[in-house]
This record gives sequence, C-alpha cells and structure tokens, in this order.
Amino acid sequence: MASRGTSHAVTAAAATIVVVPDPTTIGTFMPPAVTVKAGDTVAWAFQDNNPHTASSDMAVFSSLPSTKGKTYSYRFTRPGTYRYHCSIHPEMMGTITVG
Repeated sequence: MASRGTSHAVTAAAATIVVVPDPTTIGTFMPPAVTVKAGDTVAWAFQDNNPHTASSDMAVFSSLPSTKGKTYSYRFTRPGTYRYHCSIHPEMMGTITVG
C-alpha cells in the first residue's frame, strides 16, 4: 500500500529537496536522481500551477496531486533504488537511491 507521506513545508536542512517544475519547461524532476542515507527524508517542492504527483513505481509512496507552493515528503528507511514518476505526466521520472 502506498504511503501518502505528509504535505507540509520542509526546510532544506531537514530534507533533500527535489523540485517539481513545469514539465513543458524542464520535462523531469530536478534533480532527476538523488542519493540519500537510510532514515533521510526527501521533499518534493511543487513549483507549477498544473498538478503533479511524486509516485513510486512500486507503490512505496505517492503524493496527492499538488500545485505551486505545496510540498510532499517521504522518509526512506530501507536501502534500495526507488524509481518514481508523475502519475499525471508519466514522462516525468526520477530515482531515489538509498544507501
């Protein structure tokens, strides 16, 4: 079952930030690949007026559709490679590697 995580403001010191830009401008998450340690939190900062999600390919985590000014965060507790995408714009893909 996918975890919805939390939707709240996260400071840069508290998490690794992934920006969710307008896909017509960038076309992917920025940065598209992130490496963190087990126990770290990754936050997605939505910067587009159109809705996007951060949804794990293996249903480990999934944000609700979010727009500009919203954030979603997920704490990664297990090492592994987590590929994810925007369920609204499937061409937007990213990878979180947890060591």
